[in-house]
Amino acid sequence: MRPNRTPPLALLAALTTLPLAGCVGEGELEPDWGAAVEALVEEVEGGIWADGSPLAYEGDGNPNIFFCLDFHDCRGRCEQRLELLEAQGQNAGGCVCILFDSTGDGNQDGVVCKAYARGGGGDGGEVEVPEVDNSEEEEGEDPHDPGGRGGGNGKDRDPVLDVELVCDKNVVRGSTGGCRVEEAPDSAEYMWWLLGSSDVRRDLGSSWSGIATEDRRIMVSVSSSRTASMLLGEVTVRPRWWKLEEQSADTVYVPFSDDRQWGAYEGGAPSPEKLEGTEQGTGPWEGTWILADRQPTITAATGYVSWDLESGEPLARYKLVHETCGLPRGDSIGVYDLNAVDHEDCSNKAAIDDWKATVVAHEFEHENSLNECIDSVNDDGRLAEVEAIVSTKSEADAKDQAEKLWTKGLREKLLKAKRTAQEGEESPVIWEWRRDRQWKKHTVEFTGHTGTDGCPK
Repeated sequence: MRPNRTPPLALLAALTTLPLAGCVGEGELEPDWGAAVEALVEEVEGGIWADGSPLAYEGDGNPNIFFCLDFHDCRGRCEQRLELLEAQGQNAGGCVCILFDSTGDGNQDGVVCKAYARGGGGDGGEVEVPEVDNSEEEEGEDPHDPGGRGGGNGKDRDPVLDVELVCDKNVVRGSTGGCRVEEAPDSAEYMWWLLGSSDVRRDLGSSWSGIATEDRRIMVSVSSSRTASMLLGEVTVRPRWWKLEEQSADTVYVPFSDDRQWGAYEGGAPSPEKLEGTEQGTGPWEGTWILADRQPTITAATGYVSWDLESGEPLARYKLVHETCGLPRGDSIGVYDLNAVDHEDCSNKAAIDDWKATVVAHEFEHENSLNECIDSVNDDGRLAEVEAIVSTKSEADAKDQAEKLWTKGLREKLLKAKRTAQEGEESPVIWEWRRDRQWKKHTVEFTGHTGTDGCPK
């Protein structure tokens, strides 16, 4: 039966039932217990399950794979299979076993073992198992007998080291994380590598850590005397808390140098223009680059309105060159106050109040549109995509990704949202004052904008 669920393999302990081979050359595993373990991990993670339980599985057509609840039982069955392979004329190589969590409760209570034939036999030959030198075995010891359980005369010993690999979870990107072996004897020797890589580190001791940039699956071989364990763990990395803050601008009444300007919305700019700071991963993350821990921000904004739309002192007061609205020539008065004069020829208070509300609403529509875009990019993953930039090529590649996603991407969208797509507005008939032509009663207007309402896609 084909798989119907994926096993919860947050932490796998991979165990070789034959002593681990040593290393050949600089930084490479002897071909290829590491590949045998990784192949079995991939096969189990691919889901070789039946009826929702791995323990119900009996090979899925492959007689060389066994699921058990007891390591010694699984190893015994695997080694019986090796004997059968040898009887069939195949050169039996050994067994690879993996501990797994069969129920999802966090306990590694299941075992899967696979028999391999040396030189590509057994079940199709996808992995070549290395030769193992057993010349140093003590007289009378059966290397295939797990502590005397197989009926041989071997000594009572555990075929693997009783050690544990502990890996950090939910490490904040850019912080230190890693894995460490616990409960190992002082005499233990270690070989570390990343799952899928043959680049082995033998100079690290019982832990391997560094500046974490993304999830990493790490393997370690722990050996002492004539016993060994191969362990697999995963460091999980979570994003930094990047969030753009919505704007809440104050309204400030100011004079403008241009008499025809009624308002402005300033600030609210996504900053910086370019995200150029980077940080390099170390340890298991060597050769990766992330953006430095400085998230983009939105600069503080202010809504400016012409003080001609405000009443009273100490706002601008302009001289009347003619008697106007019952006021004598030579008096000075502000634009709003002249429109608000209660006089039979000047009943413009409703008109000036309407125009003032239109100007304020227009300027703060910039903020509404910007905030709509801020909410969108915070929630839909576009800002998270910028935070999650990890380059496995170079520092320059990380900067290129930042320019694409931020400078030419998200930042431009935020600026378009702030600009808005508002059309131009025209006032009712009101009194207006300009330096070039003094007082005039007519309609005034301001132009529209060419941005977008909210975030563009």
